[in-house]
Amino acid sequence: LSEKYAIEPSLTPGSGAWDFSGAVAWSVWLNEGTSLTASVLYTRRTAAQNYKIGDSIEGGVSLQRRWGSRDEANFSLFTELTFRQFGSAVSFSETIANTGGTMLFLSPGVIFAWPTGLSVSGFCQLPLLRYMNEPQQYLEYRAGFSVAYIFRI
Repeated sequence: LSEKYAIEPSLTPGSGAWDFSGAVAWSVWLNEGTSLTASVLYTRRTAAQNYKIGDSIEGGVSLQRRWGSRDEANFSLFTELTFRQFGSAVSFSETIANTGGTMLFLSPGVIFAWPTGLSVSGFCQLPLLRYMNEPQQYLEYRAGFSVAYIFRI
C-alpha cells in the first residue's frame, strides 16, 4: 500500500524516532487513608523520516481516599486534575497547523488492591478545557483500565 500511496507519517507504526522522558512525582498522606499526589512529565521527541511529533509536558494533582488498610484487601476512590500540552508536529521542516494544543482533564477513578501486590484500577478522563491548534479530532472522553502487580524484593 505505501509503495502506491503516500501515508501520513503519524499514522504509520514504528517511525524509528526516539523519545526521551523525565518525570518527578511527590506524594503525601494527609491523614490515615487520604493522600495527595502531584507529578510532572516531560517528553522530548526526535525526528525520523522527515517527521517529528511535538514535545509534550504533562502534569497532574490527585486526591485519593482509601478504605481498608494496606495489609488487607481495600479500595480507593480518586480524582485527578491533569494538564497536557503538546507541541505541533513538523514535517519536512514545515509546522503542521492542526497538531498540538493544550488540554485540561478531570479524571475520577477507582482502585481495588490486595496485600499480595495486585491491583486493578479504572478511570474516566473528562476534558474541562481544550485549546487546540486549528481544528482537530474532538475528544469527548477517555477511559482506562489497568492491572498492576508490585514485586517485592
